[in-house]
Amino acid sequence: RPPGGRAPEEEKAKRRRRRAAKVEAEGEGGDGGPAEEGAGAGAGAGDGGDNKPPPSSSTSDPPPVVPFESKTDAHWDYVLKEMMWLGADFQSERKSHLSAATRTAAAVRQFHRTKESRRNRELADFEVKRRRLAGRMAREVVGGRGWWGKIDRVVGHKRRV
Repeated sequence: RPPGGRAPEEEKAKRRRRRAAKVEAEGEGGDGGPAEEGAGAGAGAGDGGDNKPPPSSSTSDPPPVVPFESKTDAHWDYVLKEMMWLGADFQSERKSHLSAATRTAAAVRQFHRTKESRRNRELADFEVKRRRLAGRMAREVVGGRGWWGKIDRVVGHKRRV
């Protein structure tokens, strides 16, 4: 069955039924129609007087409608079904590949963002370590028990001697 519609066989059968119903409605309501007018002129003209129009090709009765029978699938029908399936399969494959590519691109963007932020964080940590080291050295140099304190002790010791 094609997507979003009826099978072609069902459509054909439906059209045939409509046509048959329309023809039957026209045939029943013929009050003095063109087919009956010709019947009066032909009466008594050697046709036996049975008031029936002579059989001709101009009668309004169509050939009887034969109900549609579904045929068995031929090779071409299988080929068409396979083509429809293959088209749908390609479409779904394309869609899945596109979504996978989108996910991969998002992951790459995220990786580079985190790489940049990781580098910035490492630089900031390095700067903090440098400041702490500089502060520790400054406290040792300036502080009472640090380097200058030792120098003062050496100077005091030399004065005593």
